[in-house]
Amino acid sequence: EGFGLPVLEAMGAGTPVLCSTAEALVELAAGAAETISPDDPEAWALA
Repeated sequence: EGFGLPVLEAMGAGTPVLCSTAEALVELAAGAAETISPDDPEAWALA
């Protein structure tokens, strides 16, 4: 999703957000989401 709307919608609904460390998503999350490297499947599984 090119605009990060799912991240913003989830944050607006008070849902915990996990997103990749892709630059645009990190900017959108602004510390309100847990960011995880897309290359670390173990971290995704543990989150």
